[in-house]
Amino acid sequence: MQNKLQLISSGISLIDEGWGGLYKGSNYLLIGGHKSGKTNFGLRFVLEGAAQNERCIYFTSKTQKELTDLIKCMNIDKRNLFDSHLITIVRIIPPNRDIPYRTPDQDLVDYFDDIIRTIDEFFPSRIVFDEITSFLGFKDVTLLELILDKFKLNLENHNITSIIISAEPVTDAMSALLQHLADVSNGLIYLDKEINDLYGTISLLPYIEHNSGELKSNYVFDRERGLEIDLSVLNNTNSKRRVKF
Repeated sequence: MQNKLQLISSGISLIDEGWGGLYKGSNYLLIGGHKSGKTNFGLRFVLEGAAQNERCIYFTSKTQKELTDLIKCMNIDKRNLFDSHLITIVRIIPPNRDIPYRTPDQDLVDYFDDIIRTIDEFFPSRIVFDEITSFLGFKDVTLLELILDKFKLNLENHNITSIIISAEPVTDAMSALLQHLADVSNGLIYLDKEINDLYGTISLLPYIEHNSGELKSNYVFDRERGLEIDLSVLNNTNSKRRVKF
């Protein structure tokens, strides 16, 4: 596809200097554990979009206070996020599976349809979905595949660059569901960090070719130091590979 040839800045140093950015109109899956820096990563992506005068949507289940606390370590004015006419924050509430008269799969279909309608309304250049884990719990896996294909097609039709954030899978069933999401993604970003440790590793795994191919480096993330990535790895290149969850 032609739009895959245009690279845009992500706001993340390892991606921008190692890959040259992200391909416009492509979808990337970001996986990481609790407190690994996933939301910080996503916020940097939309803030970079706003700096480039691009309209962005940030889907999140977090409250404004939770987001405000998270951006304190990013050395930015929170007004850049909440008052920017280019960034729309949409709060999403995970589906309630305890309501007996509702069909869980239909609820999830309705959620994705609402998200697609929001995207159609705002015509963003970038979106972040933080996080999608609780929206993948389809009983009918074939229906999940159809919904994900519909979702990706909508993003491609609007030429939207997206980062879809997920927690690490903790069961075989969730691994299988997450694999379906990976199958409709153009690349994987993986943050591996222990909850109480400052240090972690970031892996960039392209499913379409990027400068430098696969990359892996160390990073530091906490509320005082923010997100710092070691760029010395850019002297080396690695071969591309697919990842199974």
